[in-house]
Amino acid sequence: MFFTGVGALIAGRKKYIRRPPEGSVLPNAFRVIGIGIRYRSLEAAKPSNLEAKNLLHKLEPIAFDYPRAEQS
Repeated sequence: MFFTGVGALIAGRKKYIRRPPEGSVLPNAFRVIGIGIRYRSLEAAKPSNLEAKNLLHKLEPIAFDYPRAEQS
């Protein structure tokens, strides 16, 4: 099973999106969890829900989306 996974990684290496490191994800994770605890739902941490509650201006936007692979 392990060798199958390694083979899949090697076979698909040209399709990967390589991005430079941008620092730790822990601060964003703790912010999302904190917002989720405060509003009793992780759905509340989504930018669309923060905007609906008029709270987006108080908090820095949390990057949820990453660039998608371009279709060729």
